[in-house]
Amino acid sequence: MSTPSPTERTTRDYIRLIITGIYFLLLIAIGGICIIVAVFDLFEELGLDATSRLLKLILFVVSSIAVSVVLDRFVYFDEVFGTLKQRSTESKRDIEELKRENSKMVQEILTSREDIMQAITDSQTVWSLGSRGRSRAKSIYAESFHQATEHIDIMALTSQYFTEHYGDVLIEKIRLTHCNIRILLLDPQSPMWVYRAKDEGGNVEDYVRIVKKVLAFYDNIKEKLDGCRCQGSLTVKLHDRIPYRAYYCADEVAVFGFYNSHIFGVDSHAVQVAYGSELYNELRDNFTAVWGDAQVHVRIDPFQ
Repeated sequence: MSTPSPTERTTRDYIRLIITGIYFLLLIAIGGICIIVAVFDLFEELGLDATSRLLKLILFVVSSIAVSVVLDRFVYFDEVFGTLKQRSTESKRDIEELKRENSKMVQEILTSREDIMQAITDSQTVWSLGSRGRSRAKSIYAESFHQATEHIDIMALTSQYFTEHYGDVLIEKIRLTHCNIRILLLDPQSPMWVYRAKDEGGNVEDYVRIVKKVLAFYDNIKEKLDGCRCQGSLTVKLHDRIPYRAYYCADEVAVFGFYNSHIFGVDSHAVQVAYGSELYNELRDNFTAVWGDAQVHVRIDPFQ
């Protein structure tokens, strides 16, 4: 059974009060009739005239009703009004409590909505590496690369873009910061280059030449830092797995890109994902799995 609301309880008490009042007025009326009959009999015995008898009767009836109401029902009405006052106070408290609960519920809904919208925004920030999105991509890569203090993980076909735009500062990053940089490239001997060349309408020799040029760049960095007391580290590995996607993570900034069959990788869209999300964990675990059995090409360890 549902509990009546404070408003329903107060209305019910008023109705009960009215019905009780009518009931007692009927009792008083019946009693008054009996008294009138008795008084008329008494007046006849005393020999009073009709007018005097009528006035005295009216005064007697009014006095009887007043005394009856005041004496007999004073306590009852005081209790009823006391109950109504208590119920009114309780109703006010209930209403205030409902307001607080509703306010809290609304706040929770708004907070939840903000969290959901923020999660959607964080996990699905999509921009293109080509055309209009190129400046956005450059901004994210540049800021995250320079601000990274712990680690930078890169999985790419050649990392040509990375070496062209950040090659000049890569040496300083390794030498002066405690950042550990790991780079995964597709092995130039991998048969996967045949399929990627077909997707992009190129030839395998051109891709292999680009990879070898990039590897020579990393070899050159190792030679320049040979004997240097580096704070950070650089490890470049080669893998022969299927290149499903590109991956870039600098501390808490994580981005993955697509390898499509109808456009170049540099013109494909990339997605920035929320750090610590399920998608982020999946991408990180995939990088770790491929990294595990990849072959080391260049390794620069921090100075001990």
